[in-house]
Formats: sequence, C-alpha cells, structure tokens
Amino acid sequence: MEDMGVMEISKVLVKRPCLSWNDPLVKGLLILAEKRSPYRIAVVDKGMRIRGILTGRRILEVLLGIRGTSLREKKGLDILNESVNLFIDEARHLFESHIPLRAVIQYMVENSIGQVFVVDQRGVLKGVIDEVSILDRIENYRFESKIKDIMVRDVKLTSLNSTLSDAARIMVDNWIRRLPVVEGGVIKGLVTITDVLGYIRNKVFSEGRTDLEGVMNTRVNEIMKKEPITASSHERLDEAIEKIKRYDISTLPVVERRVLVGMVTRIDILKGIVREKGAEEVSKLIGRYSGE
Repeated sequence: MEDMGVMEISKVLVKRPCLSWNDPLVKGLLILAEKRSPYRIAVVDKGMRIRGILTGRRILEVLLGIRGTSLREKKGLDILNESVNLFIDEARHLFESHIPLRAVIQYMVENSIGQVFVVDQRGVLKGVIDEVSILDRIENYRFESKIKDIMVRDVKLTSLNSTLSDAARIMVDNWIRRLPVVEGGVIKGLVTITDVLGYIRNKVFSEGRTDLEGVMNTRVNEIMKKEPITASSHERLDEAIEKIKRYDISTLPVVERRVLVGMVTRIDILKGIVREKGAEEVSKLIGRYSGE
C-alpha cells in the first residue's frame, strides 16, 4: 500500500525552476524577475541534489554592494556572469516525501515559510510545496476568521519619490518582498522585489544599460503597480483567497476609507486558516477539493 504521507504530499507538490551549481548568477536573476517567480530557487548538482538556495533578496544584496562588495567593485555588472554557487545560501526547509502534509503545513505556518523543498531519501529534489500550491486547492469553503485577525499592522512603507535603491534597501534590511507606496496615508501603488529585478533585467538586457547606479536611481512611481487590488479588514479569509487567485497576486493591502491599515500575504492567510481549523483539517480540505 502506498504511504499516506507520499499520497498527501503529491496533492500539492509542484515543479518550480531550479539552477545548476555552475550556472551564472544572471540566470537566477532572469528567473526571479518573472511575474510568477518562486521565492527561492533550488541550486542543484548533476544528480539533482540540492546544494543551496538562491533568493531575490540575495541578488539585490549583490547588486546593491551589500554582499560580494569587492567582487562587484572589480567587475561591476559583470558580476552577474559569476557562478551562482558563490552567492547561494544554505539549503534549509527540506522535507522528505514520506512526511505527512499536515506536518509540512504546520512547519510552514510556525516558521512563516512560504515555500519548502521536497526531496527523496538521497536528497534528490522532487518538487516544491508553497502557499500557492496549497491555497489553489482550497475552494468553496467558508472560513469565519477575518482579515483583521491576521493582517500585519506594522507595515514598512515607501514613497512616490523614493528611488529603487531606497526601496530595495528597505526590503533587504527588513526581510520583506513587497512595499506599499503611500502618500498622506493613502496607498498609491505597490512595489516588489520581483518588480525591481524585472526592471533591472529589462534595462540591462533589453536596452543594454551598464550604469546600474543610474538604473537604481529610478523613482518608485515609475515601476510600481498602480491602484493595486486591496481588501477590507472585515473580509473573510475565503474572500481574500478568492481575490488572490482571481487576480494572481501574492498580497493584499488592507484599506479603510482609502487609508492603508495593514497588509495580508498568502502566508498570512495560510497561517490564519490553520489557526482556525488546524493543520490536519486543512490537509483534509485539500484532499476533499482535489477529488480524493
């Protein structure tokens, strides 16, 4: 009989792009600059065993000169042609495929981790479980919890006249992936790490720009998502899930009378539904609406 943990894991296991050990850093930038980019990219050896992790945050640190400073000063933008293995982080948040889904979900919410990697007993990458793959499989279910119960109220902000460099440093320093652009308390837009990396990609590789400092001095209001999809603090979590799916977004600024009062992300929503129902019940919901 097939192991129940493997059966459960397979319901939400998805494939995401990965990198080879000797790939250039620029290949990671090109992946992480895409709209539906993963949070983290697994870096694997020839046997598909995970050797490390690359994030958008790490690439921004390199481009801003926070990490690899001497190499960046020596090579400038050519640093993007260096092997990705020089910049990766330690491979963490790995689960073998026999682990029950409820345990994986519980780990994700307890550690505010939006993505974990699934490997076999030899450490070979089998796929990814993330909040997208979980929330996509929860449908037609009403939750009682409201956005106000889970939203982040202490939100880091940026302004219309801030530069991409300013915004990137706020995100890097605070370990966040997105910033609302606010003027007089009213949200005007949203900028993410993906937006910044995408802009750099277009300027450097489409237009041939070599002055990274000039590119990073661009004002936030030139690349931000204007009039982002928002939510009210009184909306239920299932309503928030529906919005995130319908508009293919990762976060909802929470507004009251046009004023920003908080932010809620996919991992916040997952934490909220687990707090309401428990990890075991959430894993059952996934099975129910996956046709199991």
